Amino acid sequence: MSQRPDAETRALSSSPVFQALIAEARASAVDAATVPLDDREHRTDEREFAEAYSRALDLLETSQGAEVTDQQGRTLRAVLTALDYVRGRGTVEQLAREAGVPVRSVRVIAAALSAASVGARPLAHTG
Repeated sequence: MSQRPDAETRALSSSPVFQALIAEARASAVDAATVPLDDREHRTDEREFAEAYSRALDLLETSQGAEVTDQQGRTLRAVLTALDYVRGRGTVEQLAREAGVPVRSVRVIAAALSAASVGARPLAHTG
């Protein structure tokens, strides 16, 4: 059984302002669905980094029974950035810049991770 639209629904559906809002929302939905794959992958990588960083902070705090210091947080960021580099998620310069850590630290940690066979592939690039 279908219901007849009430006065408010009829008024809204005939309003040019409301129709413009609906059209804008539909266009936004289409735009969101057509975000380039590289952008979506980058956002996924950023989200994964943030989640890993948060877990690492929690684990460290629990294991040491005290709050994580700023220096420890920077070290964790450098380690996770190096892991992303070893996994081929970007150049060392790009990843270090995004994480706010020194490139030289990322290179050192990446070499250690690669030597220990941690990550998806051996460190073979200089980018």
